[in-house]
Amino acid sequence: MAEAAVAIAINKAIAGKSLLDGGKHRLQENISWIETRMETLKSYLQDAESKKANDFIKSIKNLAEDVEDVLDTHLPKIEGTHRSKGQFGFLKHFSCILGCGVTYNHFSLDIEEFKKRAAKIEQSKGDISAKSCDVDGGKPKKCVDGKKPKNEFEKKIFGREITMEIEKEMLSEEKECKIISIVGSGGMGKTTVARDIYHRLKSNFDCSAMVYISKEWTTTDNLLHIAKQVGLGDSQMKHRIQENLSWLLRNKKYVIFLDDIVWHKWDVLKDMVVITNSIKGSRIIVTCRDPKDCGPKDCESHKSFSLEHLSDIEGKKLFYDSMEETPLPELKEIGDEIVQNCGGCPLAIQVAVGTLKAKERSSWDEVLERARMSQGSGNGSLEMMLDLIYQELPTNLKPFFLYFGIFPMNREIFVSELVQLWVAEKLVIQADESRKPRKIVEHYIDELVEMNLIQVYRRKSDGRVKSCGIQNILHNFCTNKAKEINFFCLEDTHLASVARRFITNSSSSSSDQHDFDDSTVPRKIRALFCFGKGRELAKFIKNHASQLKFLQLLIIDVGQIAINLPPEIADLSGLIYLKLIGQFIAVPSSIGRMKKLETLEVRSRDVPEIVLKMKHLKHLFVSGVKVGKPKIRNQEQGLEVDLQNLETLDFDYQYGYHLTCSSFKKLPNLKVLKVYGAEGKTLEELSGGKPLLQKLPLLQKLEDLKLQVDLSSESDIPKLELDFSHYEKLRNIQLFFDSSVNNTRLLKFPKQLVEITLRGVSLEEEEPLKNLEEFPSLEIINLQECKAMKMDFSGGNKFPELRILILRDTKFNEIIVDEKGLPPNLRKFIYKKHAQQQAEVPQELRNVKVEIKEAEYWA
Repeated sequence: MAEAAVAIAINKAIAGKSLLDGGKHRLQENISWIETRMETLKSYLQDAESKKANDFIKSIKNLAEDVEDVLDTHLPKIEGTHRSKGQFGFLKHFSCILGCGVTYNHFSLDIEEFKKRAAKIEQSKGDISAKSCDVDGGKPKKCVDGKKPKNEFEKKIFGREITMEIEKEMLSEEKECKIISIVGSGGMGKTTVARDIYHRLKSNFDCSAMVYISKEWTTTDNLLHIAKQVGLGDSQMKHRIQENLSWLLRNKKYVIFLDDIVWHKWDVLKDMVVITNSIKGSRIIVTCRDPKDCGPKDCESHKSFSLEHLSDIEGKKLFYDSMEETPLPELKEIGDEIVQNCGGCPLAIQVAVGTLKAKERSSWDEVLERARMSQGSGNGSLEMMLDLIYQELPTNLKPFFLYFGIFPMNREIFVSELVQLWVAEKLVIQADESRKPRKIVEHYIDELVEMNLIQVYRRKSDGRVKSCGIQNILHNFCTNKAKEINFFCLEDTHLASVARRFITNSSSSSSDQHDFDDSTVPRKIRALFCFGKGRELAKFIKNHASQLKFLQLLIIDVGQIAINLPPEIADLSGLIYLKLIGQFIAVPSSIGRMKKLETLEVRSRDVPEIVLKMKHLKHLFVSGVKVGKPKIRNQEQGLEVDLQNLETLDFDYQYGYHLTCSSFKKLPNLKVLKVYGAEGKTLEELSGGKPLLQKLPLLQKLEDLKLQVDLSSESDIPKLELDFSHYEKLRNIQLFFDSSVNNTRLLKFPKQLVEITLRGVSLEEEEPLKNLEEFPSLEIINLQECKAMKMDFSGGNKFPELRILILRDTKFNEIIVDEKGLPPNLRKFIYKKHAQQQAEVPQELRNVKVEIKEAEYWA
């Protein structure tokens, strides 16, 4: 794909310039030429695509990929000379002069060749004109004002009177467990209907679970997802999960939503879930494309509903209501014909709306003309509309849309994960403070949501998208289009030699093999994704790691499959991003030799202690049953960290492991700290202790802090004063305590705080918000399972920037609001009543309250 190839070449050139830092003028000049010339060629792509100048586009793509190869070949050698440090660094630098001179010369020769090729490309452009296609500068859409963001739960279900029948079955007084299946072809809105019903009605049940059935997940994986949501204990999930889950559900009135089920998966889940003999009025919602997959036919309590195509009237109502604004009269005729071309498919109509809303009104006739031409090609209405909307996407958005095809079907994808991946691939970089990768990615996500191409799963409390996904039929489109233009490769070994991204998963056609001979090893590969399978992966890495010198990103996410990664993984010398997720992945300590690695995520049973000493790391995410060698190390001494360059640490303690307090002094650049299972002394040390031990914070650059603290065995901890006021750069703080502990305490925070979340804090003799009411930047307050005597908003001039107030299961005796009203900028009150709550919520707060069902949706 030309768009992605050019963007990556530009971003790597920018990154290369920053490495030089006053290096050779000629070298800087050559890299600057790459940046500017690639920007020029990039500006031709949008017009070239509209004119279907495929040869011209291909020549730009080939040049950009060759530029990337040259940068990845030479820049690491040049970087080495700029990192020569230590007592004998000057000798190392001197010894590299000759070799670097050769590198500079080769690099210059390559640039001269690229200049000739670029000149020929520009000469061949004909009437193709330059157009700006940069959308990076857009701002993510926040929803802190009175308007709700669009999400799947708020979409009206047009022409779906059948939902009333489904609801009737859901709420019937029949005590036997009922299976309710919703059947329909791709794009009919099965998931939208089922999710809407599930979220509106789940409060009528004791427990609930929603699982998107993935081909990559085993039956055990599916059971684990159900078990976590219905409240099965950790120990019960580790042993005899099927039996324990059945016993739990036997005495519950539960609702379980299984999306996109297939028969062989349903048959097993039926045995584990349905045969609980529940007589509490439980319900199981199933969606499927084929009626034979929707559940057991011999079950008397099974009820099936089919979703058919919308009528012409229903289709037009969906189309125009989704437009939000009434189109001009002269456009209505065009709109009507576009709806007809959609063939009554709700998804086709929605993506058509997304296309037209992003275009000028004068372009509607152009879209209609393309729709007419596509209709004659023999494609179905949905396929035609998807191909059309892809053609109409802004040039920069195309690779980001197709990227969703990399993940397994029905996968919940977190925006934070996308930021990490796209930064690692150099699809986005931070050019300056105003264009941070997170903001760029959030803008892309907002654009794709607006076009109905991806679905929002969860939002953060300020309205930003937290996680998202893509419908299966759109997923198929992404994989087919990506294969067509060679954006990524799905185990097609004949394409592997030129592949830049390679994916292996259980839905791939080539079984579980990596039958690469010497001519098909993907030597130019930059990213390798392994989902769900991997029995041959270790062998592949062992045999070919040294040949994959360009590989920069590796994900191995295999669930319950056992994989022993070989020590040769360290031969992936160019790797900067490594994610290892699987209960039985054996991780070799040799990964400590990977000097270029910047982001490492290890979530497995055994985690080598070396990961806590990798000084080149910038981002570390780690959790495991065992860290290092617990039989040898005294657990009371804790784990030592020495990560001088680390900016993000996400650490999940298990079985009593903890980081030593002295470790925090070895994290001078840490900006984000998230610790699960932290001990009280960790909290005490970070906050300043009792009494305050230092005037400066341990982590002077800390911006984001999340601590899940276990106080159940530390009776003296609740008496501490926790003072974070000296963390001047801290903007977001989340403190989660064991709700069963009466941890009455005084909490102090920095005045620059923007968002605060507290859970399990008991301040029965204090007003929990008292110390926050004058903070000039505080926008979000989130209290979960807390206790307080009162919350006083009276007096005016309090909480000047507060926009969102969240109370979940928080017990208070009184909320005070006087004639001066609420904080001036409060726009949203998300409220879930505590079971023992007696005090009423004032009407002023009710006017900005969000419904409880939506409170479950906001993170």
